[in-house]
Amino acid sequence: QTCNAIRSKQKTSVKITFEEFEFLRKGKEDRSKVANILFLMIFSSSVLPYALMMFPNMLPVPFQPRDDALNKYHTLSRVRTHAVMETMLAIENAAIIPPISSKLNPFSGKAVRREMARMTDFCGTANSFFQATTPAQILELLGSTLQFPVGENVQKEVNQQTKLMTVPKQIIKGLSKSTGISNSPIMPTFMVRGKLAEYLRSLSESDKFLVEEKVDLNSINDNVLLEACSLRFIGTPESSPDELRRGLAIWLQHAVVRPGMQQNYNENLGRVALLCYNAIQGARDGRSESQLPRLMFQAPMMMSYANSIDKHP
Repeated sequence: QTCNAIRSKQKTSVKITFEEFEFLRKGKEDRSKVANILFLMIFSSSVLPYALMMFPNMLPVPFQPRDDALNKYHTLSRVRTHAVMETMLAIENAAIIPPISSKLNPFSGKAVRREMARMTDFCGTANSFFQATTPAQILELLGSTLQFPVGENVQKEVNQQTKLMTVPKQIIKGLSKSTGISNSPIMPTFMVRGKLAEYLRSLSESDKFLVEEKVDLNSINDNVLLEACSLRFIGTPESSPDELRRGLAIWLQHAVVRPGMQQNYNENLGRVALLCYNAIQGARDGRSESQLPRLMFQAPMMMSYANSIDKHP
């Protein structure tokens, strides 16, 4: 009923608030979840309990456990910090350790070496990501990678980039864990990519509404603001509303405003880069929930062993 009332309001050319837009977005997602659950109940009822156990987010919002909202964001902060560390290790391992599957196929040597070389190059890119201090530096680092190819017979390549096929699976899995899409190690990567692309599409709709409707960020309710920023990995649960509004404004500038001035811009890849940057900054933030992994980012711990001996003979 509430969704219908908001839609009726839209039809009369009356502007809706960001809170109302988010309510419509969640309603749309919940209806899709109900359809998926009904499908499982009819055609594979025996699998449904295990699916709910492994993917609790598949339930519509009204049926999900009503934990304390702030506690949920604290949990996400810890999970995202762990995801950053795990993704770093996974990328490095992919560059130096052949996958187990390569032992099953004696003819895969060339492809495996090519993939390991690709991941070695990506380690250098990841190093630059950690040195970047602003989102603009991240997007500048990627440069032409954020542009779709132009010319004839490039539609297949454009589709692959839109569906994030060019993003390493280690990044995909790290983002899926950080967003709550999937924590299951057995979920196929192509399914995770599809769900992540859908997540980015939802973010895109929300971002464009904020920019095109010229929503005053100061008018957004603090709880809705915290949720919107959490979806974009902006800040921590302890960040002040002013910090979150500044972070959201920077996100919109780099995700919508500046890309709108460019042709053939890959919005999905751009948002993936921004999510990675925000995840790294969140892991470094002294107010993030996870404490022990953050010690690796502390300045005193980053000195070389030789320097530590010189200072403490």
